[in-house]
Amino acid sequence: MIKIILANDHSLLLNGITQVLDKDAQHVQIVANARDFKELLLLLNKVEADILMTDDVMPHGTILAVIPIIKERYPHLKIIVSSMYESFNPISVEVKTFVQGWISYTATKEEFVKAIDIVYAGHTYL
Repeated sequence: MIKIILANDHSLLLNGITQVLDKDAQHVQIVANARDFKELLLLLNKVEADILMTDDVMPHGTILAVIPIIKERYPHLKIIVSSMYESFNPISVEVKTFVQGWISYTATKEEFVKAIDIVYAGHTYL
């Protein structure tokens, strides 16, 4: 079972991703949700996960500030960034060095599951 923490400040997206994974990826378990970067950092101290799937823009910090902290504290944790951008933008180019996956919200449900499986297997999905 692949354990995932979902971090997204948009309830609709959080619920949608949860439903997709619950329905189409029975080998995936969502172990926790965070709605901002501050909550995410606190949650990571309490919950073990294999993958963090996080929005690139949330309250209480910036992804550029938070991702290096997460990788330093939890080097085993694989990170997939979900974004409204189809591909890397100038900010996300820096983020790319810290993450194993990047997926747009325009992706299909099959692509979300594929990204998780590829990243969990130790490969990148960028």
